[in-house]
Order: sequence, then C-alpha cells, then structure tokens
Amino acid sequence: LLEPMRFEAKVAADHPARGGGLNAPVTLIEYTDFQCPFCVRVQPTLEQIRDRYGDSVRHVFKQLPLPMHPQARLGAEASLCANAQGKFWEMHDWLFANKDRIARDTLVTQATAIGMNGEAFTACLDSNTFGARIDEDMSEARSFGITGTPGFVINGIAIRGAMPFEEFARVIDGELKLKGLPVPTAASATGG
Repeated sequence: LLEPMRFEAKVAADHPARGGGLNAPVTLIEYTDFQCPFCVRVQPTLEQIRDRYGDSVRHVFKQLPLPMHPQARLGAEASLCANAQGKFWEMHDWLFANKDRIARDTLVTQATAIGMNGEAFTACLDSNTFGARIDEDMSEARSFGITGTPGFVINGIAIRGAMPFEEFARVIDGELKLKGLPVPTAASATGG
C-alpha cells in the first residue's frame, strides 16, 4: 500500500478544460493525439467520468501528437487556434469524429461552420501560433513516461493507455477519499 508516484504537471489558465473549476478536488489531464484510434476510443470513458463525477473532476486537455500520425500536429494546432476563439471543445469533437479528414482546407471550413472568425483562425493556423505550447505539452508528457497516446495524469498519478472506466474510477475515488470527500456511485451520479 505504497503511495503512488506523483508527477507535477503545469496547467496554464488557457489550457482547454471542462468540468470542475480550479478548485476541483481532482484534476485529470489528458495527453492525446487527434489521429490516434485509441484516443478516439477513450472519449466515451471520459464522458462517463464527467457524468459520474461532475464538478469534482476538472478535465484538462494537452497535446501529444505522435510522429506516426501525419496530420496530428496540424489537428493540435487547429484545436488551440479554436481555443483562442472559445471553440475548443467543438473543434475537439469534430477532429476526433473526422480524424482521417484533418487537412488545412477542411479545418478552415469547419472553423467557419462552428462560428469562428475564419480569417483569424487561418492566420493562427498558418503562423504556427501554438507550436511552442504543443512542444511544451509533449515534453511534459515524455518527462512523466507518457510516450504513447492516450496518456493521463490524475492528481499527479499517471495512467497510460485507453483504460476502462473502472481504472479511472479507482484512482479518482481514491483521491476523493484521501481528501475526505464523498465518492459518487453510478446511482447517485447527477449527469454533471
């Protein structure tokens, strides 16, 4: 019953996040690649976490585009350009649903379709505005031993791979108990 190894992840105010706010008792950081099939597969699990835990969990999104996925870095850049216009999660959902259609032209079309300023989005995308942020996320993930996607850090505890909901729940429940907070059950979930 040793205390698990914990990593200190940095979360900036402009990292895309949903769920609980800055004071949420649990922070789940997702390191992902928009062209990774396993990352697509874990999205329903993350939704299940939001449903079960509501505002007790803050879900922070970070980038880890892998070299084997040729358009993943472009997708990462597009998601952060969308975030700059308050449309991260809309672009996030589109990227995962269209992982094989990621290209500059389709991204610009989609940005406009979800209500973004197309010129500002295109300028952001073409200038590699968030390249340093992507590199920073990638470097941080690697420093935690996360070299494949998806990877997660929950209150500093690393989870590697598209694990089932029960694995995430085990760690989240443990963190809530550690803080003396109630652990919701499936029956008590409010759909947060």
